[in-house]
Amino acid sequence: MSYQNVLLTSSVTAEPEVRPFPKNCHAKVVDLLGKYVVASRLQVNERCIYHGNAEIILFAPITFMQDVRLNGDFVISAQKSFDDPCIHVLGSLEVRGTSSIQGCRSLKGPGAMDVEKHVGVSSNLTFKDCYTDGSAGALRARALRVRKPTAVLSFQNVSSKQSIGAVHVLGSFETRGTVLFDSIRSWGHSGALLVEGKAELESGARVHFSNCTAKRNSGAATITEGLMISTEALMTFERGCFRD
Repeated sequence: MSYQNVLLTSSVTAEPEVRPFPKNCHAKVVDLLGKYVVASRLQVNERCIYHGNAEIILFAPITFMQDVRLNGDFVISAQKSFDDPCIHVLGSLEVRGTSSIQGCRSLKGPGAMDVEKHVGVSSNLTFKDCYTDGSAGALRARALRVRKPTAVLSFQNVSSKQSIGAVHVLGSFETRGTVLFDSIRSWGHSGALLVEGKAELESGARVHFSNCTAKRNSGAATITEGLMISTEALMTFERGCFRD
């Protein structure tokens, strides 16, 4: 082989291998690295902790039957619309790395994620470009907690055809960190957020609404059982948070 051919061969970079997303979590911990695909509807029966750095490509939704913890950095993206949310968690979800969920579109239920128990965010979690024909364009959960002052929970370009543009919390909402809503739309009520219990912003927390609209009632948020804002916490609104 000539020197020129050696150079040409060595300069070619192989495409990263795309593997099926693991179906089991028998050891309670799974390390993910690289690209994974969910080609058909998947159910993970065990409680699981996911470590690593990975891109997860969805051609079908995932159901986790028990608690899930995301300890790594993950990008989860949907490649088509589903009847149901991209991810359904029958237990609780804890996010302790940096994760984003993108492009989820459902025909019923929340657009991206439905969590039967609580969602806890200790680092960064982003929902982007998600939509539902039903209610809650991104997330529905029993309770939502942003646990640390440095944590950021973000919703960008999320909408619902019926009501609740981004987030439906069936119980309590508590934050010590930052929660951002940007470009959220509901064709019904509650432009960005509905909390059916109490909401609390602890000292130093920030909740910001930008460009959030609803066709009727509450362009930004509806909180049914009271809002407590501690000293040095902020809830702010800008760029046209209104009812159409």
